[in-house]
Amino acid sequence: MLEVRAGMMQRRTAVELFSETSFEAANGSPATDQKQVWAERATRFFAMPTQSQLKQLVPSGVWRENVTEVCENALAGNYPFFSKWTGAIGWPPNFNLDPVNEIQWPADQHWTKITKSGPPRDDIKLVWEASRFSLAYYFAREYVYQADERWAEAFWQMLDAWIEQNPVNQTAAWGCGQEVSFRVMAILFGAFATIDSSAATSERLQKLELLCWQFGKRILANIDYAISQKNNHALSEAVGLWTLGLVFPEFSEAKHWLKRAERVFESEAKRQIYDDGSFVQHSMNYHRVMLDDLSWAIQLGRINKHQIGDVVVDRFRLAVNWLHEFVCPVTGRVPNYGPNDGAQVLPLACSDYLDYRPSLQLASCIADNQRCIKTGTQDEAALWMGVLPASSCESKNQQELFVADHGGYYVMR
Repeated sequence: MLEVRAGMMQRRTAVELFSETSFEAANGSPATDQKQVWAERATRFFAMPTQSQLKQLVPSGVWRENVTEVCENALAGNYPFFSKWTGAIGWPPNFNLDPVNEIQWPADQHWTKITKSGPPRDDIKLVWEASRFSLAYYFAREYVYQADERWAEAFWQMLDAWIEQNPVNQTAAWGCGQEVSFRVMAILFGAFATIDSSAATSERLQKLELLCWQFGKRILANIDYAISQKNNHALSEAVGLWTLGLVFPEFSEAKHWLKRAERVFESEAKRQIYDDGSFVQHSMNYHRVMLDDLSWAIQLGRINKHQIGDVVVDRFRLAVNWLHEFVCPVTGRVPNYGPNDGAQVLPLACSDYLDYRPSLQLASCIADNQRCIKTGTQDEAALWMGVLPASSCESKNQQELFVADHGGYYVMR
């Protein structure tokens, strides 16, 4: 990338431009009562379910196996990686450690200098994964289900460690806008789920406010590169800007972030989602990433009465219907077609990573306000996002012959 090689990106994302002083120059001094400020921000986010709603939906044994054990293993130093295994990075997590090769990535160089795979540090995804902050969803869910302050404190300890270990724009974690966007989603989910806890102190919330502003500036700085990749990176980065613009409208850049995100959503949804609902990357896994991204963005926009355009929603609906034809209603599995790197944007249900029903159910509720598969634990993601219809349903019929000519997909039953 020319801008990186020429040093232009390093100047555009210079550390001093992201400093606390720069934040205050742009947005004024932070409020002294951050708890009150964040309580108001919570009204712009997804309404969290109650403990009773979760316990009614998910039996305690199923919950323990799928959520509690993940949280307990993390506190023992084993962080979930790529949805199927764990990496020994300690507690609090060592976010710059590659646990496979036991290599420590630097925390004192601008991200433009170190954001690449290959010797001497091997695969960058091995250090990016923990910083996606997927564990935040587990801690948040465990806190609500158990009503135990221990899990709120675990989330905030993890965030404290990340901020300390990742000075702005000086680690690999800052090197990819999509990674930053996934982190934005996970951190805000964890923060708002635990906002009523004693762990969510005013000091911690003020640090998070600064961090979110830094995240927004970082995503915007290089989103054109994401667009040039012609894949889900552009949509993911637009979700990051969209989320920050809606939750923090008082930020001086918020309106610009929202407008930029809207343009990207419209152009990329039309280009990436074909007329038959198939997806440009030809991967079941990345199709789910795209649906989770847009499910989050569309619903958050509705909550804030700032809806994404009909063109995007229509394309989203096509993509939902396409995936429905491939999901086994009994197991939730799909043909393992195309790249599958373990990515799961919204781990919000007690099911295996290869079970696509939670994401499909969520997307169907957002697209058409109705379930498309049978009621069950796969409803949890839609419950967390506040879109679960009151009425239940049996599985929506799948076609005996499904033809998606644009993408080249055919189903015969």
